[in-house]
Amino acid sequence: MASVTINIGKVHESAESYEEALTWFYRSWALCEEVGDMHGKANSMCNIGYVLARLERFEEARDIVQQVEASAFTFPQAIVARNHLRGIISEHDQDFDGARASYLAAIDHARTFGMRAEESAVQKALRDLAQKRNDLASYIEHNNAFTRIDEEIRGKETATRLAMQEAERRMASERQEHEKHLAILHSTLPKHIADRVARGEVVNDHHENAAVIFLDIVGFTSISDQLSSAEVVLLLESVFTALDDVCKNHEVVKIKTIGDSYMAVAFPRFARNDSEPVPRDARNDSAPVPRDARNDNEPVPRFTRNDSAHVFSAASASLDMLHAVSHIVSPIGSPDGSPESSPLQGRIGIHCGAVTAGVIGKERLQ
Repeated sequence: MASVTINIGKVHESAESYEEALTWFYRSWALCEEVGDMHGKANSMCNIGYVLARLERFEEARDIVQQVEASAFTFPQAIVARNHLRGIISEHDQDFDGARASYLAAIDHARTFGMRAEESAVQKALRDLAQKRNDLASYIEHNNAFTRIDEEIRGKETATRLAMQEAERRMASERQEHEKHLAILHSTLPKHIADRVARGEVVNDHHENAAVIFLDIVGFTSISDQLSSAEVVLLLESVFTALDDVCKNHEVVKIKTIGDSYMAVAFPRFARNDSEPVPRDARNDSAPVPRDARNDNEPVPRFTRNDSAHVFSAASASLDMLHAVSHIVSPIGSPDGSPESSPLQGRIGIHCGAVTAGVIGKERLQ
């Protein structure tokens, strides 16, 4: 919590909202005192000292420095900040020699601890002090040091930023690829099955009662022999698109197509894992509740679901499939020779019973 309040204070400081920053730094100091966090306490006190100096409240800043010294903090940041702040106050007091000595001590400790950003700030302070003293040689020395360290820091920041941008681009690309794979899975498998495959699950489900629909086009071989490959593809696309719409309307799951054959399955409602109400025409309000499924201590529901609802769905879908196919005109005409006047004919078979449904293989899933 203390580190969060310090960071909030630093945000306000960078926005030059110094009074607000002080509020957060004092709050952080109090929190650190409460939990015994000496490192956080030192950090808070030093930040308060810097903000007070920016506000030119040097007496208060001097008091903070004395408290930091009295606390005898051994943290590198506190040691560097203490000398830096002492130099700022001495410079304000026109004690330029004392300020220079404190700045040099801060630089010495910053170099020892590898604190490049802190050293850069003190080098800049020494450069500005040299300008006040008309010390050209010292000005050039510390300006060069400040510029070199600042460029080094900026270079590292740029490299870090570029690395982060590259990582973000890579993650975005991976997300796009993952979403693309999911879209392909969802287009080839039912969504709840595709999600299980994406999670790495082995899909091998057994259903005691399902209805499997098989449909093909009557005379498709002779029809396709008289068409180009592109025309065959267009014909199958119009047929299968119409059948897909029928499946969607009846909550029947399309499984696959082979040539002109179309396979779909209607599962029992409990196997589809949905909570939508059963249509009234698919209910059996008078069906007895099985003894092993009863709880005689609870009221029997007004109606129970009919386990044959999926069979009605398959039968209704089959009739609609035949109807949809009959509205697609054969591109080669009717047997009597009149062009483009004969509708396609479909034939359908339905199997009701136990099935095992699984996803086989890892490439081009079946």
